[in-house]
Amino acid sequence: MKKAYILFASFSIFLALIFCIIFMFNFSSYMPRFIKDYYKYTQAKILLNDSKELSKYFLYLSKNNDKECINNIKFNYPNKYTTISIDYFYPENKCINNKLINKQKTNFIIVKSSVYIKSEYINEEIYLDKRFLIYLDQE
Repeated sequence: MKKAYILFASFSIFLALIFCIIFMFNFSSYMPRFIKDYYKYTQAKILLNDSKELSKYFLYLSKNNDKECINNIKFNYPNKYTTISIDYFYPENKCINNKLINKQKTNFIIVKSSVYIKSEYINEEIYLDKRFLIYLDQE
């Protein structure tokens, strides 16, 4: 009876030890994934904050290319998994083929900027968006 008890106790301790090792392995692999996700989230926030200046720059380029307006711009930066989309909305006007229809004078443009980061891995993606106004100079 004593040998069976010792065998049962050693088997139980062995199972508890294996459970602890597996739990610690899963927990230790979680931290690098958390840090990697936080890095991507911070990258998306920085790109989103810079998108206001980018939207002004693209408006400037369109004016230099004799375009009255632009509807949207979509590009990948800094890699193919990161997509930045900038949509422009003109109050009381419509932009068709880079020409303004109705040509009502407005002092601002509504801009919706979004950043989408998708990883190579499954179920790891970040989507952030922001809306803001760009005020035009009075001429």
